[in-house]
Amino acid sequence: MLKRSLAFLVCLFVTANVVAQLAPIPPLSAPVVDTTDTLSAAQQGQLNAQALELQKNKGSQLQVLVVPSTKPEDIAAYSQRVFDAWKLGREGVDDGVILVVAKDDRTLRIHTGYGAEGAIPDATAKRIIGEHIVPRFKVGDFAGGIVNGTKVLKNFLENETLPPPVSELFPSSPPASRERVDEPLSFGKILSNLMDLGGFLIGVGFLFFLLYAFLSNKISGSTSRSGSSSSHSSSSDDDSYSSLSSHSSSSDNDSSYSSSSSSSSSSSSWSGGGGRSGGGGASGSW
Repeated sequence: MLKRSLAFLVCLFVTANVVAQLAPIPPLSAPVVDTTDTLSAAQQGQLNAQALELQKNKGSQLQVLVVPSTKPEDIAAYSQRVFDAWKLGREGVDDGVILVVAKDDRTLRIHTGYGAEGAIPDATAKRIIGEHIVPRFKVGDFAGGIVNGTKVLKNFLENETLPPPVSELFPSSPPASRERVDEPLSFGKILSNLMDLGGFLIGVGFLFFLLYAFLSNKISGSTSRSGSSSSHSSSSDDDSYSSLSSHSSSSDNDSSYSSSSSSSSSSSSWSGGGGRSGGGGASGSW
C-alpha cells in the first residue's frame, strides 16, 4: 500500500512539473505588453497610440507581445494560448491580431482572429514578417521592426470591410455579428485544455491522497487502542480534517506573472473584447 501511495505521489509531482514549465501569460494591460524591456516608454507610447486609433476608427484590436521565450511550446502554440486567454478582437467579429516576439528564441508570429483572416491571410502575414520585420530584427532594431510590421498590419485591417466600431453604432442597435464557422481545434487550444484539466486533476488527486493517508492513520490508531470509551468526541478529528482544505492549487503561473511593461494611462482600460482565433497567421525567425 505504501509503494502504491509513493508511486501516486511521484506521478502527481511529475505532472505538476510539466504544467509549471509552460511559459506564463502576462496580464493584458495595454496594446503593447513588453516583458523584456526591449521597447522604450516612448516607443511603447507610439505603438499604443497607433493601436488605440485603429480600434477607435475601425473597431479592430492590434496587440503586441514581447516575451523572452515561449519554450517548451513553439511560438504558434503559445500565441494561440495567449489569444484564447486575452480574447482579442470584438465578440462575433473576431477581428483581433497579435504580433508575438520571443526575443531569446529569435522567433516571432503574427496570429489572427477568424474575422481578420480575410484582411491578413497566412501568405500575407508571412510576407509582412519576411519583408518588414525580420530585416530590422537582424540588425538589432527591434523597435523598428515592430513599428514597421504593425503599421502594415494596421493598413490591411483599415482596408478590410468589417462592422463599424461601437462608437459609430446607435445605442439601441444590437452589436453586429457574423456566422461563425466551426474549425478543428488547434494544437495550442488542445494543449491549453489539457493543462487546465491536468491542474484540476492534480489538485483533486492530492486532496484524495491526503484524505486517504489521514483515514489510514485514524483506522490504525483506533485498532491499536483497547478498552477506549466510545463517548469520546471526534472534534479533534474534524479539526485535523479542516487542515486538508488549506492545500489549494490556486497558484496560477499566468495570474502571478509580473509584467515589466509600462503602459500609459490612456490604455489602462485596454482589454479583450471576446474574440476568437482558429490559429491563422504565420511564424518566422531571424
